[in-house]
Amino acid sequence: MKDEIGDIHFPIWLLGDSEPKNWYKLLDSPFDARHPAVHNIWTPIISNIQKSFYAKGKLRIDEDKIYKRNPIKKKSDKPSCKDVAWTKIQRQIKFLKDLIDAHKPIFIFTFGSFSFEFVRRATEPIAEKKRWDFWRTDRLGCEFQSRISKINFSNINVLPLLHVSIARGKFLTSHERFTFGKNSNYFNYCGNLLAKVMQSNQDFINKVTIKL
Repeated sequence: MKDEIGDIHFPIWLLGDSEPKNWYKLLDSPFDARHPAVHNIWTPIISNIQKSFYAKGKLRIDEDKIYKRNPIKKKSDKPSCKDVAWTKIQRQIKFLKDLIDAHKPIFIFTFGSFSFEFVRRATEPIAEKKRWDFWRTDRLGCEFQSRISKINFSNINVLPLLHVSIARGKFLTSHERFTFGKNSNYFNYCGNLLAKVMQSNQDFINKVTIKL
């Protein structure tokens, strides 16, 4: 399984969790479209974004160029959810930090608690380090709301999204806890907000879209 896919110079990055333990030898790359988890966590969001861009002027984000990777390869390398130090994966954090500093994507979407905390450590060294189980669904939702309200197209914007919790037994609760809305739809909520903020900057639109 490749470590990365897409164009590293593209302004949109997706950061997952780790290689799926039982499937990494059969899948080609992170966010391989044959894995059902991809369609549980990302497809509904990008579909809403694409719908909005199409309505704006028959535009479409060039999805093939979106850069995708996992912060670490093996799930067994993940620190305990109760651990704060993360001493064994400092090299991986430094690697991602250097990658981000070199290419400066505008949007980094993280999927789940571990991915968000990992990218926080790579991009916000002054921030207080957290155990990754600190980032419950509602706290990720708070971070998403706060960060999307402060988007700066001259900076790197890290936005947390949910991982497989949105497709498991408490999926309805996850919709409400992330969005803070009764009977809400997390996918529509994130997709619509992201489309709106992305369309607020013409230079960004020009960089990421193709005309249909």
